[in-house]
Amino acid sequence: MTFPLRFSCALALLALLTAAPAIHAATYAVGVGNGCTHSTLQAALNTAAATAGGQHTIKLAVSEMLVANVTVSNPAADLIIEGGYSACNAATATGTTTLRKISTVPLARIFEFSNTASSATPRRHIRLRRLTITGGRSNQWGGGIYAIGKISLHVQNRVRLIDNHASSGGAIALLSGLGENNTILTLNGGDTNVERPLLENNRATGPGANGNGGAIHAAGGARVGILNGRIINNQARGNGGGISMATSNASLIFNNYTALPVEITGNVAGTDGFSVTKGFGGGIYVDMGTVLQLEEELPIPQLLISQNEANVGGGVYIRGLPEGRTSASFLSTHITSNTAHSRGGGIYTINGADLNLSHRQAGGWCLAVILPVRCSRIAGNRVSTQGVANTPRGAALYMESEGGLPSSATGTARIERTVIETNNDQGGSALIYVGSRERLTIEASVLRNNTASGSNSVLVHGAGPNHALQVHYSTVLANTVSRLFHASAQQIDVQGSILWAPGKTLAYLNAGATFNHNGCLLSHTLSQVGDTAHVQTSDPLLDSQFRSRGRSPGIDVCDNFSFEPIADINMNPRGYRVNGITEIWGLHDLGAFEQRDILFYGGFGSRAQN
Repeated sequence: MTFPLRFSCALALLALLTAAPAIHAATYAVGVGNGCTHSTLQAALNTAAATAGGQHTIKLAVSEMLVANVTVSNPAADLIIEGGYSACNAATATGTTTLRKISTVPLARIFEFSNTASSATPRRHIRLRRLTITGGRSNQWGGGIYAIGKISLHVQNRVRLIDNHASSGGAIALLSGLGENNTILTLNGGDTNVERPLLENNRATGPGANGNGGAIHAAGGARVGILNGRIINNQARGNGGGISMATSNASLIFNNYTALPVEITGNVAGTDGFSVTKGFGGGIYVDMGTVLQLEEELPIPQLLISQNEANVGGGVYIRGLPEGRTSASFLSTHITSNTAHSRGGGIYTINGADLNLSHRQAGGWCLAVILPVRCSRIAGNRVSTQGVANTPRGAALYMESEGGLPSSATGTARIERTVIETNNDQGGSALIYVGSRERLTIEASVLRNNTASGSNSVLVHGAGPNHALQVHYSTVLANTVSRLFHASAQQIDVQGSILWAPGKTLAYLNAGATFNHNGCLLSHTLSQVGDTAHVQTSDPLLDSQFRSRGRSPGIDVCDNFSFEPIADINMNPRGYRVNGITEIWGLHDLGAFEQRDILFYGGFGSRAQN
């Protein structure tokens, strides 16, 4: 399912949360004492599910309940299952209830939810609140919860799924039809760590093609919407240490609106050892599905994908369609400190995947204040030494496609207003690797302090020859690599950029590869740049936040010839005029920032080369 517009995405998410009118709603209480209607959760659910009407509530007036395969099938109404009541006749919940698998049953889920998948069947909403779901064990999908059919499952306030195991989907598994009959999961609790949902220490351990989705596994047309919550320290023997989206019709939507970012942290894929055929996506694994991050106007990162580990794609693994397109968009996302043992420390894409990283709100860039802050960031990711040494392995990003596929299976990546820093390709030769058929555009971004320790190492490796390697209006400096770029029979388009690495050759230019800059470039060397007219070679004179200072030669240099730039890394429009200087071509500053704090140019027009 693809959402081309932000507005339509927001409407889709609102639809996930729509509740049925509370007409003829009933309340059932589970426990012992005054006001209790049932002694077991299953008995209360059987009554509620068979009773037509509005949204029914099941209150749990116990601190812990031993259960096995609690089942809701084809409910006649929407349901709320809420723990934490001190007594059956208590008006409000004040604590939580633990639902634990009974020890005498070796294999049992905690919950099984199903609803007939047909156009005539009403969609049913099931809301879980104030529950700890733990100890579920299944040799099939879904250790804590299994949902199938026309169900919208809402995991809400103070719900924790901890230490559940299954073949796939250690905590939650969804198996869905397509279209309106699909299965939907939302994580949507309160706005504090105590209130928001938590999926922790769950495992997917199944053999063969299973073992996917340490916390969440979704297949078919399933949709997962994460509005807030934490997915931490889960493990998958196969793919998707945190989340596995397993088919082309599945979709994953992030839309955080709280003061805390969604966290996907410390998850591991490939727990039974190093392999190049499994262990994909430590945090998120998407196989031909859609990922969409919606950015809200909050001064924090919306999504943290951090400290995850996998053989391929330490943070994120995205497999695009073998024909056609699939998309993955991350806004105001921090992809940090993830590890891959083969390729793609931060992100790995293969085949027809369209990747977008950016932020689109003013006042958001990663160097402005102490982290965390609203911005787009790929930082501190690494590729370890288990791959082949001295080959490009992409500590920040690795893009490739399988052989023999049509041209429609070409992957693309557009990285805008993003800080790419402190990534480490240990023993490898490229921080960013772009395959021969893939396309990469980087704009209004800062690339600094990255390291590749293998021989002939580069910051960006464009395999060529099909597409230009584009690094526009970006600031590139202080990277520990042999050269900045690698290109074969392709153009490296660096219009508007600052490339500052004194003493280094700019690129490995093979098979006729060339630079293009249209006279809008600041470089530490004129060698290899082609036409040297108007290329600035003086120190860029950047401040501690990498903005041009008063006498910088990067101020008021470029116009829109051949390329019209987007707003800068802080969402400032390009083209701010600084008084006292004659422009070279136009008003656009070089690099990631358009400097708007300088009223008069230091030196009043005495630029080093004009």
